[in-house]
Amino acid sequence: MRIGLTLLLCTTMVIGAALRPSYAQPTPVIVMVGESTTHGDTWRDKLSAVRAVASPINAAITLEWTLGQIDYPCQYAGLPVRNWAISASNTEHFPGIWPTLPLEYYACNHGLPFARAVLPLAAERGEQVVALLVNAQGTNDAHNHSADPNGYNPHATALRIAGWRTIMGSVPVFISPPFNRADTSLSGPVSSGATTARQLEAYVSAVRRIELRLGVLNGPDWGVVLRHPTFQPDGFHFQDGFYAAAGTFWLDKLCPAP
Repeated sequence: MRIGLTLLLCTTMVIGAALRPSYAQPTPVIVMVGESTTHGDTWRDKLSAVRAVASPINAAITLEWTLGQIDYPCQYAGLPVRNWAISASNTEHFPGIWPTLPLEYYACNHGLPFARAVLPLAAERGEQVVALLVNAQGTNDAHNHSADPNGYNPHATALRIAGWRTIMGSVPVFISPPFNRADTSLSGPVSSGATTARQLEAYVSAVRRIELRLGVLNGPDWGVVLRHPTFQPDGFHFQDGFYAAAGTFWLDKLCPAP
């Protein structure tokens, strides 16, 4: 009788626990979006037959580590930083669909544009986005400029990037301009397209100027703080050290020292 009562009580407790709603609070996270220069693509990845993977040293990882080290009050201190950048994407892909990596998989599986997938993806993971970092977006738009000058011009690129603030609603959005470039004529994107290295460099510079004029830049200004990065042979992907260095400048924007 005692054994039977014990089993009944245990069963009742298990059923009751299953029926009770979960009151677990979502984990606050910072999300960083961008292109391959944010994702952390390395030259050694491009030389292999395997799809390029994110470098273990990138702006998001460095930022997360530094947020865990600060010893003064900051609302973002100690928070995880998710790197949801998408290699080979451009600003039109973010309102479109493209298939790989966490954000890409979710967007494709749910028929959503990249940008519209950020908040529901986080919710599915039990996370709450408390800040979105748009890191150096617009770099890849330059490669499409000669093929579609109407759809890909610096002003259109800047406006699409500025649109993140509407998409994210009340979530704070921090925007940085595309990184400066020093393309070589032998780099893959240049040799396979009609855009010259000089045009690529001019495009991203123009995007930054327009973003400044629109007043949307509130992240690190790469045109000032990282004017001459150390590039891989293609002239626009960084060496690992500069990927890592970019994260430290984001710290200055999120948690400036008192």
